[in-house]
Amino acid sequence: MTTHVIVVPKIKDYMNANDRPHKAAKWRDTKEWRECAADIAGRSGIGSLAGPVRVVATVHIKDRRRREVSNLFPTFKACIDGFVDAGVLADDSDAHVIGPDPRRGYGAEPCIVFELIEIGEGDEGTAHRR
Repeated sequence: MTTHVIVVPKIKDYMNANDRPHKAAKWRDTKEWRECAADIAGRSGIGSLAGPVRVVATVHIKDRRRREVSNLFPTFKACIDGFVDAGVLADDSDAHVIGPDPRRGYGAEPCIVFELIEIGEGDEGTAHRR
């Protein structure tokens, strides 16, 4: 299994599944995260991963307040869409991507560290195949 790492800096507040923003604000925030992730992924030199790929998303937050990082799924989704836009992932459907698996990280600048783990056909927990 090969692991590729893409670090997306915190460009603005993370989008939270518990928030209820106006549609225009949600669209704008999603677009900004997606474009940022696409830019970083495009410059990463990773190339195109055919999949399936397991995605682990580790959110580094400066403080130690109690949080539920799985609520940041809208941010993860926007970034993964950006990876597709950049051509790093062929698609983000179940046939290509497992996850994202959210984790909490400490001690780094605020960012999301995405681990894209290439998995083989015979590996346990592979993506859905028809």
